[in-house]
Amino acid sequence: MGNYYYSIPEIENLKAKRDVEGLIKALKGETFTDAAQALDKLREEAAQALGELRDKRAVEPLIEALGHKYPGDRMYAANALGEIGDKRAIEPLARAYHDNNQYVRYYVVIALSRFKDDERALKALEEVLRDPDPGFRRIAAIALGKIK
Repeated sequence: MGNYYYSIPEIENLKAKRDVEGLIKALKGETFTDAAQALDKLREEAAQALGELRDKRAVEPLIEALGHKYPGDRMYAANALGEIGDKRAIEPLARAYHDNNQYVRYYVVIALSRFKDDERALKALEEVLRDPDPGFRRIAAIALGKIK
């Protein structure tokens, strides 16, 4: 398959059409641009649109995106997985909490807090309470307070 450049309006069009397959292609980077920043923005838009559509077909590609090289991809994937709410994402999100990027970790905590009725998500948030960073402990405490 050849590369294709997705513009922001095209991403919006895919979203409006509920074209999950097209959005997944954009998320996976089957695009090309002249600037990495533009590609990052396109992936952000694709991941956000997939989260808003809440289509379960996006879960596996988004879980895969938790392992992408760029922190932005991992952040947007975590956020979208939380919005979709599919329980297949809980364990990959819990593992992603150990990411070396604090922003990815923040989005992971927020995503996990959306799984209010799953013991695995609660356990992962309880583990965050032992994080050396007081900011993450605070976020986890607030999330758990809203859940319990």
